[in-house]
Amino acid sequence: MVVSRKEVRKLSFEKDERAVSPVIGVILMVAITVILAAVIATFVFGMGGKLVATPPQAQLAVFDDPKTDTEITAYNFSSLVRLQHRGGDPLVVSELKIILEDPSGTQYTNYTDTPPRIYGLTNTSFRNENASNNVNNKIVNTLDIGDTAYIVVQAGSAISANPGTWRVQIIHIPSGQYILDTTVRLK
Repeated sequence: MVVSRKEVRKLSFEKDERAVSPVIGVILMVAITVILAAVIATFVFGMGGKLVATPPQAQLAVFDDPKTDTEITAYNFSSLVRLQHRGGDPLVVSELKIILEDPSGTQYTNYTDTPPRIYGLTNTSFRNENASNNVNNKIVNTLDIGDTAYIVVQAGSAISANPGTWRVQIIHIPSGQYILDTTVRLK
């Protein structure tokens, strides 16, 4: 049997011909289109979730402020707790929610406008200071490594802060994460 060159070429093409069938090609194109549409829709409609701010990492220590007592007369300011920044990132005070909870469960926070409340953080210790402008001059805006600050409480009426174990919490507001959650013994 004699085979012509034309037939040889035809037979060789049939053997070496490797192609994806049109059905598989269409299925792949549809799948790619659906996946791309889903990714784009997720970002356009905000279903991908919001980026969460990461809290600053800081090593904080809390101590009783020995220069003050737990008695605060009406509408005065007093520092009860000393806070020391021992390492990590600087802290912006306006981004912090500070909560003090006394042994009876009463909470003082810097996110209330009416006393008793936490007025802020100062760079000096003091007791029963009456003029708020003196307190304003001592307020700190940031805490860096090595800084010591005092948590200032403003009394709405004469309060005697209970000696005993107090809970101290500091929350980074943008991320909603705790930077500190500890207890301190006030005398």
